[in-house]
Amino acid sequence: MSATALGPESSAPFRARRLDANCSVVVSDVGDHAYLRDDELRALIASPQALPRELLAELKSKFMLPHQEGRGVRRLLASRIVTKQETVFAGPSLHILVTTLQCAHSCRYCQVSRSLDDTGFSMSLENLATACDARQSRPTARVGRGWRGFSRSARSLERGPHDR
Repeated sequence: MSATALGPESSAPFRARRLDANCSVVVSDVGDHAYLRDDELRALIASPQALPRELLAELKSKFMLPHQEGRGVRRLLASRIVTKQETVFAGPSLHILVTTLQCAHSCRYCQVSRSLDDTGFSMSLENLATACDARQSRPTARVGRGWRGFSRSARSLERGPHDR
């Protein structure tokens, strides 16, 4: 079934899109998704109670069942929608700058270059200054900062009114 197979008059709280011959992705109004076989999608549309209990619980938790009632459910759904919109409209609240992929340590789990003489693994000061300017120009009221691979001189480029 395509996204339009449900019809524009559908009151289903989800959209469906076919991925292959027997599988569709179903996305709720708050962005949660589930992969359903055709028979499961047909049951969701026609008679959700006919679905297996585990699948029914999963779809209910993702707000994909029509006519979910209750004050708590409505408040939770409204909260999820507001949270999603806040992220979309306000922008990210955390910016992490990875200024270098060079390190003198030899941690087994790490993928960075252990050669401190190689070029091309560190951000130029010009690019770092541009990144800091871009981060400070964001409209987000509260922005957390994260630094990976920084030097004290590089961090001083990101001084602003919030640091005084």
